[in-house]
Amino acid sequence: MADANDHLTIETTSEGSEARVTLTGELDAHTAPALSEAIAAVLDGGAERLVIDAAALRFCDSSGIQVLVQARERLVDGGGSVVIEGAQRSVEKVFAVTGLLDLFTD
Repeated sequence: MADANDHLTIETTSEGSEARVTLTGELDAHTAPALSEAIAAVLDGGAERLVIDAAALRFCDSSGIQVLVQARERLVDGGGSVVIEGAQRSVEKVFAVTGLLDLFTD
């Protein structure tokens, strides 16, 4: 578990080739680097499918989107995928407005 300045809690679990990253709080310019590090660690550990549990994520700005898009690019290039599950309406809207929502759904 990683804590990014008390604004975002990141919990990671892995099973086989799937990793789950559970986010609680706010994903912004201050907390995005911690998420980037957590994702890099699970991808370096061999994850081919990344599930982002965003049920408790209250806010996501362009910094957070950038981290998720970079993770997706890395995984898709290797035949993997990234899925965002349980996003609250406000977070889902950010992805919809940017045209990225379909990139992160099954």
